[in-house]
Amino acid sequence: MADAFAHYEILGRIGAGGMGEVWKARDSRLGRLVALKLLPDGACAADGTVERFRREAQSASRLNHPNICTIYDFLEDNGRYGIVMELLKGENLLDRLGREPLAIDEILRIAVPLADAIAFAHSQGVLHRDIKPGNISLSENGIAKILDFGLAKLTEPNTNTMSSMDATVVSPGPDAASLTQMGGTVGTVSYMSPEQALGRDLDARSDVFSFGATLYEMATGRRAFDGPTMAAVTDALLHRDPPRARESRPEIPAGLENVIVKSMQKDREDRFDDMHALARALKEADWSEAPRKGARAEKTSIAVLPFRHMSADADDEYFADGMAEEIINSLAKIGPLRVVSRTSSFAFKGRDEDIREIGNALDVNVVLEGSVRKSGNRVRITSQLVNVEDGYHLWSDRFDRTMDDIFAVQDEIAECIAGALEIVLTNEEREAIREAPTENAEAYEFYLRGRYYFWKLNLESFERAETMFKRALELDPGFLLAIASRVELLSWFYLWVPVEDKRSLRTRAGELADQAEKMAPGSAESLLAQGLLHWMNHEHGKSLALFQQACAVDPSYWEAHYYGARVAMTSRELDIAAKLFRQAFALRPDEYQSIALLSTCLRGKPSEAEAVAEARVVLEKHLRLHPDDNRALGFLVGCYAFEGNEKKTREIADYLRSASSVDAGFLYNVACAYALLGWHDDAFEVLFSISRDGWGDPHWLAGDPDMDPLRNDPRFAELVKIIEEGRERLN
Repeated sequence: MADAFAHYEILGRIGAGGMGEVWKARDSRLGRLVALKLLPDGACAADGTVERFRREAQSASRLNHPNICTIYDFLEDNGRYGIVMELLKGENLLDRLGREPLAIDEILRIAVPLADAIAFAHSQGVLHRDIKPGNISLSENGIAKILDFGLAKLTEPNTNTMSSMDATVVSPGPDAASLTQMGGTVGTVSYMSPEQALGRDLDARSDVFSFGATLYEMATGRRAFDGPTMAAVTDALLHRDPPRARESRPEIPAGLENVIVKSMQKDREDRFDDMHALARALKEADWSEAPRKGARAEKTSIAVLPFRHMSADADDEYFADGMAEEIINSLAKIGPLRVVSRTSSFAFKGRDEDIREIGNALDVNVVLEGSVRKSGNRVRITSQLVNVEDGYHLWSDRFDRTMDDIFAVQDEIAECIAGALEIVLTNEEREAIREAPTENAEAYEFYLRGRYYFWKLNLESFERAETMFKRALELDPGFLLAIASRVELLSWFYLWVPVEDKRSLRTRAGELADQAEKMAPGSAESLLAQGLLHWMNHEHGKSLALFQQACAVDPSYWEAHYYGARVAMTSRELDIAAKLFRQAFALRPDEYQSIALLSTCLRGKPSEAEAVAEARVVLEKHLRLHPDDNRALGFLVGCYAFEGNEKKTREIADYLRSASSVDAGFLYNVACAYALLGWHDDAFEVLFSISRDGWGDPHWLAGDPDMDPLRNDPRFAELVKIIEEGRERLN
């Protein structure tokens, strides 16, 4: 490199941009230090490079803004071309993010003026087209400035449109850059808008997307779209949403996350209209929502109450319950929402209580209530979203539709709730909500009936649920949810209910699981069905692997985590079981089984006492809502036993042993409590009693840590023998 360029003395190399090298230089006429950007040796005007370089200077020189790097001059010296620009002292944002995440107030301090600067550039007819952390400078005095309008395209002021055919640079990530021919794609792939990656015409919303991707990285410390190859990054950019920022960093304010999500919508029609709107949203966001660093961010929480049944036909009650349950399932797909499970919210079915009292009992911010009136193929649904704190309606509407439109109504209600709570949906969340489980409305009705009976959790209701699921599948053999639900039901029959001819249950479950796999290979539902089948066949290794795959495909699939944890516990893989139970509990914090069984997996570990105490709180809260839930009592008695509360243990155990409605599974938990307290004779008395009635899974006994105090007693081997003989008769 020569020591001078025109009247500039070259002092040292600073770095390289997409269109040339950057040098530190001194202006010999004015005596000031500048940054000098030079085209590579050998560049010529024939390929359009010089003209694009000239356009960079022309575009950026019009932008007189305190947060945009100032352009001083464009000149030529002995066949080489250069841009003279402001020399900035400090570091770029990419290097800053490489050290540690930005503090929340620092994100605000950097992002707002940058958004204003890009909005100003757009108002002058200039799009940047390569917004990324590497093109943002953080000066020593704390001012952020946008660099490198080398990919900018000069447009008519305020039109904000341009053709992507004026191409210059494509690079797979922040650390690589390469020149391309005219007509190539412009920008850095990890930060491109989808329309930019596809070579379509661009407008201001393309920069909105790139700024959103940069903002995501500022908030989380990692790229929104990443991968080992350019193809992988492009695929993620076009087809997948990044995890919500608050998942990795809970202290991020909800307002900031909403700005990020809305900025990075795949369809530009769903983004902010322009950078002015984005900047305004940043300024108006409630940044005070962020708790102190390390604290857990509280999600907006909602309970969906069972919809009131207003139809003349009493048999249509299932439909009202089913509507509420499906809305719960839809809302659970929205990341920023904590949705109370059906088990807790349905405790208020038929109870005329003040919404504020219900909200306080369920520990939620808002409550959705409604009613359903069904007549033939017509249905009327009313919904009201109520703020618990003051009892005011946040949103309400009435829907008069045919049964064929029922899925659209559920989608609309879920999206209206998100809008009322000011939650911006990601593309994946919106698609998940809108995904219809079947096109056959009648099959859907029978599916709802099946779920209604399944949740009653007794032998008679299981049999009715089986009839309903079978009918749903006769009407739509490809109804995946109905298939998975039927396999789940058959597994309950097989694993927990003393019924004759269990071999036929496995056969039916196998046929259904194979059908699901052929229809939707690799789907979470088909993996769950296959996992349940292998569990029924006592192939626990295969079963666990399938449940874990289902969790990976759909991280919000509670059943996959819960059943996977139970299989891992059966296999004595207690660390895996504990992890899956903890994840299941995070998905449904008021579903007590996960936290109760988690404490068992931690037997003897320092964290066991904390888990038991947490389980006791959840169980006691649940029993206040469901005082007749003997299964919950069966888990609670174990908590009292662990804590050494003999009086409470004996009191609950005596009740469960004397109540005629208590099934063998609940009494097994009583035996576990006795074992914990060292009451071995009482424990064996209960275990022999329920095993002679047909209860018992020798594999569960082998893995359950609660049985450890009894294993060396000769009576334990005798117990296992009785259970195994009973299994052989039924299988």
